[in-house]
Amino acid sequence: MLTNILLYSFFFHLVWLQLAWAASDPTTITNGVNITKPGCQSKCGNLTVPYPFGIGLASGCSIDPAFDINCNTSYNPPKAFSMGNLEVFSIGCGDISMTGTRGHNFTTGCMAICSTKEDIFDGDCSGIGCCQTSIPKGQRGFNISVIRFSDLSSIWSFDPCGYAFLGELDSLAFRSSDLADPTFISRTTDNVPIVLDWVISNQTCTELLKSNGSICRQNSRCVDSDTDIGGYRCLCVDGYEGNPYLEPGCTDINECESSPCDPQGICSNTLGGYKCSCPDGFIGDGVKGGHGCNALPLQFPVIKFSLGLGFGFLALIIGVTCLYFSTKRRELMKQREKLFQQNGGFLLKQRLSSNESGMEPAKIFSAEELEKATNNYADDRILGRGGYGTFTKA
Repeated sequence: MLTNILLYSFFFHLVWLQLAWAASDPTTITNGVNITKPGCQSKCGNLTVPYPFGIGLASGCSIDPAFDINCNTSYNPPKAFSMGNLEVFSIGCGDISMTGTRGHNFTTGCMAICSTKEDIFDGDCSGIGCCQTSIPKGQRGFNISVIRFSDLSSIWSFDPCGYAFLGELDSLAFRSSDLADPTFISRTTDNVPIVLDWVISNQTCTELLKSNGSICRQNSRCVDSDTDIGGYRCLCVDGYEGNPYLEPGCTDINECESSPCDPQGICSNTLGGYKCSCPDGFIGDGVKGGHGCNALPLQFPVIKFSLGLGFGFLALIIGVTCLYFSTKRRELMKQREKLFQQNGGFLLKQRLSSNESGMEPAKIFSAEELEKATNNYADDRILGRGGYGTFTKA
């Protein structure tokens, strides 16, 4: 006997929605300065709901009423419900058939076959006790039907019910015990997320540029939808994060906080990126997973040694030269003192200092003073010559 059970509306409300930002990283939009419009709720339970979506029907927190998320507070924690293009799972021995609506007619499905419980393998959802099939992109509505084609009496002991539900691709950890497990619905509700595929407007990025109607903010770009229903999304450019739909747009990511460089390297954050380098004494690109930073091999420092040797030799020459002239100067002073004593200089000093005649004492001039006074003993300064020497005018 064939049993046709329409399970779409029943099971859809048992599965909670996890917003998935198709073709974008969900962490970048939730790391922004502004996640929602001012005064709007940002979380439904443990789920963050960023703009262009908004929590609350007709709350004005979303870009359009179609983006309103109804936060059902009867769950603990509360769960958000909406609709999107999803994977369809079938549990049991049945055939899923789907018929598209709103002008997009299609029929597709998958068949789950099982004769005994021993036929089923845990973790396998490829046709024995469990199957999954994709929904074509761009579908705005569809019906899900479960059709039993086998004799219920032969499988009733281990498969009393058939299930069909929406869920994220490969998110179900199927087990053979799920067929008769009374907690299967609650476990699926808690563990199988629903992914929302969405776009803004029905225009392309090119059409928006012509009409100057794009809502993408600073440091973001417009990306066309890959479905035939049109529309676009805004994505932060590489190296930036934040909500591309709200001011101030996307801001620079400090990649250095995640330590992308080699442990020995130096990370320098730049607008939209970062640079890795190596400190003195290391060689490499400084990139973790790249060449990294490697200590330079200990080699004999030829250049430094040569420079040190040269400066040391120069200092030695200067020191020896200074010592030589200092020694010669002391010898010259001793020689002068000796000649002064030998030629009666000491006796002359005594007589000059005694001043017995009461006259002004004579003055003894040094050789340097005499040279200066006589213009280096110029001939025009000579007054005469005698037995005691040459007389010069000062």
